[in-house]
Amino acid sequence: MTSKPRGRKKRPLENIHPNAPKRLVSRYKKLGCNQLNLAKELGVNDFYVNRLLKDGIEPSNPEIRVRLFLPRKIVKHKTGAPKYDRPAWLYWWYRLSKDERHDVMKSHVEAKRND
Repeated sequence: MTSKPRGRKKRPLENIHPNAPKRLVSRYKKLGCNQLNLAKELGVNDFYVNRLLKDGIEPSNPEIRVRLFLPRKIVKHKTGAPKYDRPAWLYWWYRLSKDERHDVMKSHVEAKRND
């Protein structure tokens, strides 16, 4: 007489997070989409495998990261500085020649003196 499996049957993940390494995903599919068998094969807790495949959350422990086919150190992607849009008058100012800028400043100073 065989015993029935206990508990509910776990379904394979339908949506694997894009942050999961491709090597981990291919190993997951080779093992029949079984996270527990994958965790045992890699020698890590199934908690880390589940979080990485499902949510894309990477562990911070370097040894565990290496076992999950991630780089040892966490890679921080740099975002560029926010784009600064100059005011329109500044574009106009930079297009002027040096002599024209001098004339504008001279007229501005004379206008201030007359006020």
